[in-house]
Amino acid sequence: MIQRSNSISKIRLTAISWRDDSMIIDIPRHKGDQEGEHCYPRALYANVYQPEICPVLAVAIRVFSTSMIGENGLALFKGSAPEQTFSRWLHALIERNILTPENIGVNPKEIGSHSLRKGSATYAASFPGGPDGLSIFLRAG
Repeated sequence: MIQRSNSISKIRLTAISWRDDSMIIDIPRHKGDQEGEHCYPRALYANVYQPEICPVLAVAIRVFSTSMIGENGLALFKGSAPEQTFSRWLHALIERNILTPENIGVNPKEIGSHSLRKGSATYAASFPGGPDGLSIFLRAG
């Protein structure tokens, strides 16, 4: 989805639906559009060739392996600040040498939760004949 971690952290199960073969996630507003006037639902597709990076499988595992009803109602990610939890988790991977320069291609000390958003846009732009810059900009918000 190429979104900021604090936008993703606010996703609720009621914002997830299906249209044909895609999972639709409605993000009502983001940093660049606080009023939600230019927000639109995002379509995610299953990756049957690389299940380890499949967003549909990841959401399914999250939903079926945890209780979705708690202090935050139907929030997909629990806690008062899930984006900070993600950042701590990411740094724990670096401290345990799970994320190393050899397996990710960059210095892990330069990685933060925002790196995933920037890296996703860079990755999408690297394909010859892939999406153009404007499409990536619109998708990344």
